[in-house]
Amino acid sequence: MIISEEQVRNLILLQPEKTFSQILMTTSSEYITQRLGNEGYTFAEVQGYPQLDSDNNKTDVTF
Repeated sequence: MIISEEQVRNLILLQPEKTFSQILMTTSSEYITQRLGNEGYTFAEVQGYPQLDSDNNKTDVTF
């Protein structure tokens, strides 16, 4: 089964314009990994990679 982008986005606890949280990023990674496992992707591993933009005081996260 294919998981839609919207379904994955709903598992991400980080929100735009909110303060970055390492705990929320890690928990989001765990939620996505569990969901993929439930869908048959047994060995899936998801990690968040934060990129700090200090000029604009923002952090982008790629999963």
